[in-house]
Amino acid sequence: MNGSKKKVCKYPKCQKEIPGEKGVFCSHHKKSVKEKSEAAITILGATGAFLLTVIKKKD
Repeated sequence: MNGSKKKVCKYPKCQKEIPGEKGVFCSHHKKSVKEKSEAAITILGATGAFLLTVIKKKD
């Protein structure tokens, strides 16, 4: 008996089915998570660059 279990999105309070076998989030939340991670990387990069300039000016 080959019963395939339906995978659901890992985003809190989301019960949508995941397209594909290797997915973690539904298509809507996959886009949302990607946008948030790109924004976080940009903010961290800018903060790092700012801190480097502050440290160099102190020396």
